[in-house]
Amino acid sequence: MKFFLFACLFASPAAASTQTLTLEKFLSRAAKNDTEFEAILIDALSLQYRKDARLPARDLVLSVREELGLKLDTSAGKDETSVSLSKLFPMTGTQLQASYDLNGIGSSERASSSAGFTVSQPIAENAFGKSTRLLAKIVGIEVEVARHQIVEAYEDYFASIANFYFDWYEAYENLIIARSSYRENSKLLDNMKARKKARVADQVDVDKVALQVLTRKERLLRFEERHATRLNLVRRALRDTSSSQWVPVRPEGLFEAPTDANASAASFRESGRTYRILRLLTHQNRLQTDREINDLLPSLAFFAGAARSGFSPNVRKSENTAFAGLSLELPFSNQVDRAEAETSRITAEKSVLTLGNTDWRLKTRLENLGIEMHRERSLWEVAREGITVARSVLAAETKNYTFGKISLNDYIDAVNRLDTVRFNEVDRFIELRRLNLEWLRLTDVLVGSTVLTP
Repeated sequence: MKFFLFACLFASPAAASTQTLTLEKFLSRAAKNDTEFEAILIDALSLQYRKDARLPARDLVLSVREELGLKLDTSAGKDETSVSLSKLFPMTGTQLQASYDLNGIGSSERASSSAGFTVSQPIAENAFGKSTRLLAKIVGIEVEVARHQIVEAYEDYFASIANFYFDWYEAYENLIIARSSYRENSKLLDNMKARKKARVADQVDVDKVALQVLTRKERLLRFEERHATRLNLVRRALRDTSSSQWVPVRPEGLFEAPTDANASAASFRESGRTYRILRLLTHQNRLQTDREINDLLPSLAFFAGAARSGFSPNVRKSENTAFAGLSLELPFSNQVDRAEAETSRITAEKSVLTLGNTDWRLKTRLENLGIEMHRERSLWEVAREGITVARSVLAAETKNYTFGKISLNDYIDAVNRLDTVRFNEVDRFIELRRLNLEWLRLTDVLVGSTVLTP
């Protein structure tokens, strides 16, 4: 069994000295090392046995019975031996049976024996194996649905660990920004203290900047904690016990949404895994209803055979007979089977409604997701432009404050605005990546259908 990742996932090793970890490398290593994936895929191993476990046995059955008689009063004890060999052909319902009986010496002081062959064929309930063939189709659908569901579970977990990386990268970038902000504000505080000594600034100016430094230190501590916890999730997915100080790389060019969202959604509704599962379940419920209706028929079987009976174990002085007939079992109430048939019919009707309702839910979800992705892409572009503008404003305000053209409050506002737009750009970038990932997961194209290979 091997892991399959979609084509755009390829290894991109970074230099060992930098200890960088790209998203592609992270996902590739996690797919190999994270035993959560193996736990999901191992369920596929039992599917190959499900049909044999559910269908009637095709085995050749040997039955032997030995009976020992006891001698009471003057009657001789009588020993009996019976041997039979039977074979069922489930797909036609035909059963073949060969038998041999030997009765030991009794009061007649002679051993009797018989041998025979019988064939039995149901012609009403399970006529010519109809019910069994329906069951085989039902079990086949169950196996196919189970395979799809295993791939779904694999895909969902794959998406979750990709989000581990996104969360880690976001926490790392925010930590870098927070450190930079704390460092710059600390320099500003030192500068303000020097200005106070030179009697260019007063104590309230020092206090304003000191308060700014304290808030930046508090924010830095929060981001340090957030980065550490997100990194632990990444290490868990990698099963990494080393002390490596991993550094994430900006995850660009991966998990891009399709350029034509409408075409992607239409293709998903036509052949997506989710819709295949829903259609299979609907078909399965119809087959189950047909099988329950078939089970309402009387148990009627045609049988025919031949027998040879005589004396001694070798059936000497034999008498040959042939026979044929019908066997009938007809329950008068059949309350349970009728209730099961009606329940199956209702379930089949409900599955059609479920397919339609799910179609509308997914259609609406994809439309809204497309709107959200368009919004985030636009907001990300605004945030990127905002960083350029905020840096330009800060540069100008720094000169203005140096020459006393603006107040300290105006300068601090300029510093804070740059911090805000930098944080905002990271948030918008990662949120767009998350939405793209969700689109791929929702439309069943995040991982390939060949994730299960023997």
